[in-house]
Amino acid sequence: QMGKLTLALLIVIGSGSLAVAGKTPGAQLTLVSEVAAIQPGVPFTVALHIRHQPGFHTYWKNPGIVGVPTSIDWKLPEGFEAGPIRWPAPRIVDMATHPAHGYHRDVLLLTEITPPGRIAASSITLEGRLTWMACSKTCHPGFATRRLTLPVGRDDKAKPDPRWAEAIANERRNLPTSSGLWTVTIE
Repeated sequence: QMGKLTLALLIVIGSGSLAVAGKTPGAQLTLVSEVAAIQPGVPFTVALHIRHQPGFHTYWKNPGIVGVPTSIDWKLPEGFEAGPIRWPAPRIVDMATHPAHGYHRDVLLLTEITPPGRIAASSITLEGRLTWMACSKTCHPGFATRRLTLPVGRDDKAKPDPRWAEAIANERRNLPTSSGLWTVTIE
């Protein structure tokens, strides 16, 4: 009996070490940019690209009674600022018998980055410390650090990244918007 308990604990501890190393099953997370080169003082969008393995989902900013939303703790060069994550509209995902809000599809979580007006370096590196939960029949917490290095352009316009600019523009269309038809007053 004691041997089974020890084996179970080793499996749980071993699974945790996989999550810390960024090897969590269920999803692959990558930082991507809408621009191929940044411009001093010109905001641009960086996205966390989440590719789900078949049958897996991750969670929206307000998942419901189950789930953990994906988060990014930014470590940026001096003078850079990151806005909040802009979340595309979620779908209902099921975890056991509980409905939650999340994504089965590949998704881009958008963040606006504002660089300072002057950048001496020829390139910059953005670093995000990520946490997420990928679930199917079981859930796998994930922890990883991702980096994105971009050149600093010296002309007057940021150049779109041909790999990601269109996908990020399309994801912007999935962001919830206010219809302006409702107002709420609390007195």
